[in-house]
Amino acid sequence: MSHKCLKTQPTRLAVGCALIYLGALAFPLSAQAGEENLMKGQAAAYSDSSVAKATISMGSDWGTGFLGSGVITNDSVTEIGNWMITFEADFNIDKIWNAEIVSHTGKTYVLKGKGYNRSIRPNGKVGFSFMSSKGNQQMPRNIMVRDTTRHDASQIPTRVTMQNINDWGSAFRGEATILNMGSTELIGWIVSFEADFEIKQIWNAKIVSHTGKHYVVQSNGWNERIAPNNQASFGFIASPGDSAIPTQFLVNASDTNSTPAPTPNPAPAPAPTPTPNPAPTPNPAPTPDPAPTPDPVPMPDPAPTPDSSANA
Repeated sequence: MSHKCLKTQPTRLAVGCALIYLGALAFPLSAQAGEENLMKGQAAAYSDSSVAKATISMGSDWGTGFLGSGVITNDSVTEIGNWMITFEADFNIDKIWNAEIVSHTGKTYVLKGKGYNRSIRPNGKVGFSFMSSKGNQQMPRNIMVRDTTRHDASQIPTRVTMQNINDWGSAFRGEATILNMGSTELIGWIVSFEADFEIKQIWNAKIVSHTGKHYVVQSNGWNERIAPNNQASFGFIASPGDSAIPTQFLVNASDTNSTPAPTPNPAPAPAPTPTPNPAPTPNPAPTPDPAPTPDPVPMPDPAPTPDSSANA
């Protein structure tokens, strides 16, 4: 049998497709609630803070097995750095493509992306497929999706206040403060709100998106961390003046539980290579004594000349 995830076929949706909208981390969904809502052609769970949508559907089923597929869509304005999906299933996955099985305990599967598809850009999507050797199965249930590089700031109590500091009619200067009321450091804060005014200039933060009245403002790198019982602030110029100030805010974070890696101790300087002692200079060879000069050979005395007078 083949099922498609189409709102025009709500009766097939309950059997052939599990469709779930998920929040900053995940919104678990019961199978019964999901089927009842899917039969009405509606998402089983939805929140204004939802940033991901997961769909798992069944394809060809030949009785002794079937092909399944999953699609994860990033509905947010922030990139998903490393997606992970968890669900319960009565079947076993025998082969999988474009994803990895992190764990399989009982009926619970945890899958993650491969190196080439683990991130999802805003409004982007990734898909994976799998095969089971057991057909005629029920759809997965209790589906959850999360970004392992981002944590749900709703787990940390925060309070955001915004006020009009100075108003001159045509515009005003505003200031917003994010207070971390929890016991865990908040890292990479992101604040979303609806506003009737238009921000012309902002400091100590940056505007990630502005669609209609909806603003998403993110920290700068140097002020992204808010320790417990501490706060961060940003200011802005907006128009027109005398605008209503927002009172409802959504806070997310790129990370909340990460512990900064300790600064490594400096590597010890290598011991200097010892300079070898210079080879000893050999003693100069002794200069031989000069050969003695021989004494001159004595010259013989001249023979005596005979006396000529003796012969007279």
